[in-house]
Amino acid sequence: MLLGPDSSIADLELEVLRNRSGLSFYINLLFLEAPPLRNDPSRTEIILLKEGEEPFFLYPHLLEGGQRLLLQKEDAELLIHALLNCCPFALKIGRSQMNVIPDNFAPSYEKLLSIPIEMPVNLEKGCENLFHAS
Repeated sequence: MLLGPDSSIADLELEVLRNRSGLSFYINLLFLEAPPLRNDPSRTEIILLKEGEEPFFLYPHLLEGGQRLLLQKEDAELLIHALLNCCPFALKIGRSQMNVIPDNFAPSYEKLLSIPIEMPVNLEKGCENLFHAS
């Protein structure tokens, strides 16, 4: 599930994936790389801005190329909670910023959660029939 940029000049998008391992929340930078932290180059800093509140800092993992960021589970839950409660916020990474408007997030998120996920086939049991002629 993607939440695209709020305008043609925004260069961030949010991505929520669901698979057998659970939910993953990514932030994708469309044009620039996220600056790594000096003390931990495997992470970057995101500033979460909510109207009337102090800035909150998130430190996601930088994935290869520096344009895809994986949020920690607790941070992902924080953003999903804000989106489900229709609380707009902004994310700032270096010079990039995205205003996140939660329009229609809840129905899309519930639809994502309702999609059945198939478990892998047990190959040990399934291979017996492949190698024996009937």
